[in-house]
Amino acid sequence: MGPKDKVAIVRLKVKGSAEVFITTKFDFSKVDSNGFSLLEYEDIRKACIERFVGKRTDQYHYTNLQSAVQKRGESVEQFAERIRHLGSLTIRHKDAEEEQKVVNEEAERRMLA
Repeated sequence: MGPKDKVAIVRLKVKGSAEVFITTKFDFSKVDSNGFSLLEYEDIRKACIERFVGKRTDQYHYTNLQSAVQKRGESVEQFAERIRHLGSLTIRHKDAEEEQKVVNEEAERRMLA
């Protein structure tokens, strides 16, 4: 799948506040002779990360993950899901795909520890 295909998929699949964001920030009406958007997928991806990824520090998220305890009335499954979410917040977003893979694997190891 090429970058132009990714732009088309983003335009079709994104919903809610993300849809409002990308349709107001980017002009999807400009297309090439094949009907593909002239927008670059990486530009859309970076703008969405900048807009929707939290601005808290890594240390903040690590501390929340390390200090998490099961709440009263919280099932084991709910607690595990909350831990997974907290762990996902510690994952840094990298531009290079290989770097991101390494970062994701490291985060997975942290969550299992």
